[in-house]
Amino acid sequence: MYTVSFAFMYSFPVPDFLPLILLPPLFLLIHYTLHQAAISSIPGPWLISSLSPGPVRRLLTDPRTFTDCMDHLGRTYGDTFAVWLGFSRVVVTSVPADIVHITSSPALFPRPEKIRNVFKLASPGGLFTMPAEKHRIVRRRLRDSFNHKMLHSFHQAMINAVRQLCKELESAAASGKPVDISKPFAMATFMVITNVAFGSDMPLEERVAFADVVNCFTEEMMYEYMGSPFRKAFAWFGTRKRFYKTRNRVYELCNKFIERRKQETTKEKEERKTDMLDAIIALEDQSAEAMTSIVVEFALTGSHSINQMLSWCIYEICGAQKAADSIEKELKERVGDRPLGEYLAMEDVESLQYIKSVWKETCRLHPSGSSTSRVAAKNVTLKGSGVHVSKGTEIHGQVRRSQRKAPIWKRGEQFVPERWISGPEGPGVERVPAGAFNPFSLGQMNCAGRFLANYEGPLLLAEIFRRFRVRLACDRKAVQNRTLFIDTPKFVSSEGRETGIPVLVDLRYSH
Repeated sequence: MYTVSFAFMYSFPVPDFLPLILLPPLFLLIHYTLHQAAISSIPGPWLISSLSPGPVRRLLTDPRTFTDCMDHLGRTYGDTFAVWLGFSRVVVTSVPADIVHITSSPALFPRPEKIRNVFKLASPGGLFTMPAEKHRIVRRRLRDSFNHKMLHSFHQAMINAVRQLCKELESAAASGKPVDISKPFAMATFMVITNVAFGSDMPLEERVAFADVVNCFTEEMMYEYMGSPFRKAFAWFGTRKRFYKTRNRVYELCNKFIERRKQETTKEKEERKTDMLDAIIALEDQSAEAMTSIVVEFALTGSHSINQMLSWCIYEICGAQKAADSIEKELKERVGDRPLGEYLAMEDVESLQYIKSVWKETCRLHPSGSSTSRVAAKNVTLKGSGVHVSKGTEIHGQVRRSQRKAPIWKRGEQFVPERWISGPEGPGVERVPAGAFNPFSLGQMNCAGRFLANYEGPLLLAEIFRRFRVRLACDRKAVQNRTLFIDTPKFVSSEGRETGIPVLVDLRYSH
C-alpha cells in the first residue's frame, strides 16, 4: 500500500495491485489509438458500435453472419471502410483493382497470422500454412497430377457419382417428402473427389458421416477465426473441444486414403492411372501429418465447396421460372432423344451453354470464398481505391460484394444467367473490370480444383434436370447465408433449427 497526495486536497491510500488493474485498459487505449491513427481517414463504425444492436454486434456474436454483415457495412460506408474485428481494425474493400492487388502479390500481401493460426490447427503442415515459395513449388507438383487435361479420364468417376445421386433423388421422389438437397449433393461430390484425386471410394455411410462432420468442422473454423485469441486463452475450459473432435474425425476419414494407397500391390498400382494422391505421397520433406493435411484440404475444397454451390444453384433455379424453362428447353434440344440410361458424354456437357451460364451466375452471386484476407507486409497504397495502409494492417477483399454491386453489374443482385451468353439467347457477356468476377480467387493462391468444379457442377445439374423437377419445400426468405469459411445456404425453421435447403423432387418422366 502506498499513498497518493494532491496539493490543496488530501492524501489517500492506493492498493499495490491498482497498476495491474489499470494496465489492460491503458494497453487497449494505446492499441486503439495506434490502429485508429494508421487508417484514420477511412470511414467505418466506431469500436463502441459493437455495444449497440447492428451489423457489428451481430457479426461479433454470430460469426456465421460474416459475409452478410460485411455487405451491410459496405452499403452503409462505401466501397472501402474500416471495422474492428476483435483487437484489430481491418480495412475492407470491394474495389476490384484492390482485390486483384492483394490476391496477386503473396509476398507483399501474405495471409494474416490469424488465418494461418486457424489452418495450423485445422490442417497443420498443409498448403494454407506453407511459406509462399514452398507453397508455389508444391502446388506446381500437384497440378502436374491434377489439371484440366485429365477431365476426360475423370468423366466416368463423375458419372458413377451421378448414378448414385439420381438413385437418392428417385427415392426422394417416391417418398413424396422433402429432402435436404445438401445431403445427396455431399455424397456425390465427395465420391467425385475421392475417385478422381485419391483413386478410391468410400462406403456410402462414411460419405454421409463425412458430410455431417465437415459442416461442424468448417463452422468451428469460423468460430476459431473470429474468437481468436480468446478461444486459445480459454482452451483449458473446452472452447476448442468441438473443434478438435470434428478435426480428428475428418483426419481419421481422410487418412484412410493414404493408408490404402501405401498398402496396394505392385499389380494394383500398374493397373490404375497416376493421380494426385501419388503426388502428395511423393512430396519431399513432408511429414505424415502434412500429407494428411493436404488430403484434408483437397477433400474439403473439392467436395464441400462444390456441394454448397450446387445447393445455391437449386435455390436460384427454383426461384426463377425463366431459368428452369430455359434449362428444360436446352436439354430437349441437345439430348432430348437420349435414353435416360445413357449418361451425358463430355461433348454433351460442353454444348450446354445455358446450364454452364447458370453455374457461372451462381458462382457470381454466391462465391464459395466470399472474402479474401491478407495483411500488408509493408506500407502500401492499394491500386484501386488509393487507400494507404501501413505495414501490419489486415485487409479484407469483399469478393461477393464486388461481384454484385452497381454500376459494375447490371441487376447485380438478381439471378440472370443470360448475362453470360452472347448471341440470340442472351444480351452478350457483360464487360466488367478485372477482379470483379473471381469466385475461385486469383493469382498463385487461387483454387487448384476450379477446372473440376466448372465441369462437375454443370454435369450434375444437367443430369438432375433431365430426370427430375425440383421445387423448394420452404419459403425462399427462410434460406439464409451462413459463413462457415465457405458460404453455405441454410434453411432456418420457425423454431430456429438450421438444415440444408429442403426441396420436393418429382420424376420428369414415369418409368
